[in-house]
Amino acid sequence: LVGSEEGSIDVYDCRNGYRRVGSNDMRHSTTVTGLDISVDGQFVRSCDGTGEIVYWRLPLAAYQGRTIELRDTRWATQSCIFGWDKKAIWTPGLALNDVNAVAVSPSGRVIATAEDSGSTRLFRYPANASPQDAACKNYRGHSSAIPSLTFTCDDRYLLTTGGYDLCIFQWRHLRQPSRGETQAGGGGM
Repeated sequence: LVGSEEGSIDVYDCRNGYRRVGSNDMRHSTTVTGLDISVDGQFVRSCDGTGEIVYWRLPLAAYQGRTIELRDTRWATQSCIFGWDKKAIWTPGLALNDVNAVAVSPSGRVIATAEDSGSTRLFRYPANASPQDAACKNYRGHSSAIPSLTFTCDDRYLLTTGGYDLCIFQWRHLRQPSRGETQAGGGGM
């Protein structure tokens, strides 16, 4: 999957020489900011700079208008910054372009945000509490906007990339124990 600044989304078959597949109908009216694919590979969700979320059925790249049918879909990736499972990250005062990226930890317990302010915030996942009631931990280190971030596959670190400061930060992720675990320590970085 490739999303462009012009708003188009292209699907390529990596098993067949990266041949472009699907139609030219997968597009937004503005820059594509996130693309996710379902675990079963049947659906794509995309979001753009206006806050629009669109769902597509593969392999034909057909628009999926009945989003209620996708409410229990499991997603293999989590790059869209909008969605019911992310509504708590939009605390009062944030504009649509203040959150640049999100990353859900491999354990599925937390979601981190990369923000224009240079902050990284950590919320419980899914972050579907009301934004006014959502508790989060705020971490600063970068001197300017953070364009991207990701958790390592072992869930031990969060990596953030700075924009103007040209830095890559490695944050140690301290996992909070789940109910029944006796591991010492709290959550956070």
